[in-house]
Parts: sequence; structure tokens; C-alpha cells
Amino acid sequence: MKKSAWILSIALLFTSIASAEEEKHPKVGVVNFTECLSNSKYGKQEQENFETLRTQMEDLVKDTEKQLKEVSEKLQDSEHLDSLSPEGEQELKTKFQMLSQEMSKYQNQYYQVLQQANMKVVQTMQTRVAAAAEAVKKEFKYTDILNKDACFAYTDDITSLVLSQLDKNFDLEHAPKQKETNE
Repeated sequence: MKKSAWILSIALLFTSIASAEEEKHPKVGVVNFTECLSNSKYGKQEQENFETLRTQMEDLVKDTEKQLKEVSEKLQDSEHLDSLSPEGEQELKTKFQMLSQEMSKYQNQYYQVLQQANMKVVQTMQTRVAAAAEAVKKEFKYTDILNKDACFAYTDDITSLVLSQLDKNFDLEHAPKQKETNE
């Protein structure tokens, strides 16, 4: 009985020493968020959605700009103005003013929408990278995982592990949709 108590005491001692060693030497990993945004399947999807939105907004601005240019050229063409009635000339000036205001409105919306969309992409990706980092932390027994931007110097870059986890999460999330599409 004394022998088993003695063995148990020694086992507990070694366990506490090992635990104390882990606390003295935490295992810290570092993740490059920008690389996760650029190279993960989620990040590529978010960038693609952002580019689609940007293209739609640019097309709207370009179309209005084209109309504005056409009206402006008509207003600067004295022969064209002479051929118009006073009401027609006033109508053209009103259209120019309306298009100018519309153009200004679209440009402001363009920048606001893109800024909001960019913030949404970053927030969404931060959430996804945090979830992937948490899974990597548990699987590889890290005590902490930091963003590269929070460090001046580091050794354990685990970006590839987090990227792999992000892509695994992406595939799991999109697997049911792919099965439905195939059926």
C-alpha cells in the first residue's frame, strides 16, 4: 500500500513538473492575416464578391459619365444650340444639371459602398481566421496564436496550418451545396 502511494506521489510530481515546464515555455504561433485573406478559399471568394460589386458600381458611374459627356458636348456645340428651340435648350441644360448631380451622388455612393464592403470582408475574414486559429491551437496544443502584425519578431509562423484549416472549413461549408447541385 505504501509502495503504491509512493509511486502515485512520484507520478504526480512528474506531472506537475511537466505542467510547470509548459507554463514556463508557452507555445506561441503567429499567423499572417494578409496571407490568409489573399490565399484562402474564403478570402478568394470574398475578393471575388468585392470585385463584382466594384465593377457594378464602376459601370454605373461610367454610364452616367458617358451621358454627361454627350450632353456637355451638345451644350458646347453652338450649331446644335442654334438648331434648338429655347425650351429644348433649357431642357438640355436641365438634363446636364441633373446628370451632374447624379454623377456626384454615384461617386459618393461608390466610395461609401466600397469602404463598407471592404470593412465587411475584413471583419468576416477576421472571424473565420480566428475560428481556424482556435482549431489549430487545440489540435497542435498552442498556448497562444497571434496576428503577425502584433509582433516585431517571431519564430513559429503557422500561417500554412491556419490556411489549411480555413480551406477545410470552406470545403465543409460548401460540401452540402455541391451535393445539391450534382443531384
